Amino acid sequence: MKKFILFLLALVAISGCNPEEPIVEKIKIDPLATVDIKPDPKGWGNLRSTNPEHLSALEIVEQTTAMQYYNPNILDYVDGVWERGFDEMQRDLNPDNPMLKMWALDIITEEGEYLPHFIESENIILMSFDLTVVDSPRDTIGYIPNSVMRTAETAIKAAYANGDTESVYQLFNEAFTFRPITGAEYKALKEAGNQ
Repeated sequence: MKKFILFLLALVAISGCNPEEPIVEKIKIDPLATVDIKPDPKGWGNLRSTNPEHLSALEIVEQTTAMQYYNPNILDYVDGVWERGFDEMQRDLNPDNPMLKMWALDIITEEGEYLPHFIESENIILMSFDLTVVDSPRDTIGYIPNSVMRTAETAIKAAYANGDTESVYQLFNEAFTFRPITGAEYKALKEAGNQ
């Protein structure tokens, strides 16, 4: 009888395993690692747009107060709209390679948990406004195209699922790009469904 009970327990344990879902060791992320958001090389001549209404890549990095993004699946913030600021440590002002930097922990926690808030978001704009003035007007000065986000999301999720830390870090450094835009241009782009 004892052997029969052990046999049944073994069957239950085996049936609880799903062979289609491989067990992946969680990725451990360096808490000081960053996600680099660089100027998209398309449309920039010497890091300046041909449109005189646009800021240069360096000006966008200098003047971005916050990034706003929308994630309809994460509604624990106001209507799924999120904002995050950038401190001085999160701006690389090298005139030849300016970039904004998020923390890698905004995508994968130090414990190795995947965070969908940013990586699965859309309609991402870079805004400039005066933090010292209540209800300061907000200017849209750049954006990350939704197509860039979906490509990055797919690649990062695949590398994460495979436990490929090196590829995750490489994607954090290369997958995200921004483009210059005005508020009016972004509104038209969004209405046309082309953002």
